[in-house]
Amino acid sequence: MTTTHPYRCAACGRYYPARVDVCAACWRPGLVLLWPARHAAEVDAVAEVTTAAALCRAAWDETRVGAYPDLRIGRDTLLVATGGPGAGKTTWACRALDSVAGPVTMWAAETGPGPALAALLARLVVRRESFHVVGRADLDAVHRQLARSHAVALAVDSVQVAETEPDDLRHLLAVLPDLRLAVAVSQLNKAGVIEGAMRLAHEADVIVELHEMSWTLAKSRYQPIAGVGGPVLAAPAPAAATEECHVATA
Repeated sequence: MTTTHPYRCAACGRYYPARVDVCAACWRPGLVLLWPARHAAEVDAVAEVTTAAALCRAAWDETRVGAYPDLRIGRDTLLVATGGPGAGKTTWACRALDSVAGPVTMWAAETGPGPALAALLARLVVRRESFHVVGRADLDAVHRQLARSHAVALAVDSVQVAETEPDDLRHLLAVLPDLRLAVAVSQLNKAGVIEGAMRLAHEADVIVELHEMSWTLAKSRYQPIAGVGGPVLAAPAPAAATEECHVATA
């Protein structure tokens, strides 16, 4: 997504042509900031085309996340995983991805495919070849990687560092026939709320909140949220395949 308005409220996501002291949408002071806008991508021009039959099938076509069996996920789901530093967001996303059957991609925009992520994947015993890791890349490079690998799930860690909007992820879900799940790992701002909270909360089909390595279901279009959650590391993630992890070259 691109915009001609360079300022944005970090709390609710409203754009402004100039800095203002108080957001007129959510009335939070001091959170309208200069916001980096990505350049237009080639994938932006790809038309979103589907059929009524496909939309009807998506309503009951469930994507199983084996690491968290109490979590119900439909097809073409946008899931937001959010929490403070050290809450377990990246760990949760890696375990969730690794337990989805089929090729998956982690867009590690924040850490990159370096020693920190390698150590985490080793601790989680994530080793399969069909678990692709993309580091520094733009939306078009990620789109090509997803199409080339026929990925069924994508996690972006984090959407703020990747400068990726919720509608960018919606678009990828719409134009890539194999992609079933997009996980947006989201930081908290200094006010303690999700950056761009109102837009993310509105667009998300599922919101998972993490705190001290535990997760709770805060929103879902697929199930009641009461009582759903638990430890991030409750048990070893049931990997979809016993293969080696693969670092993708975009």
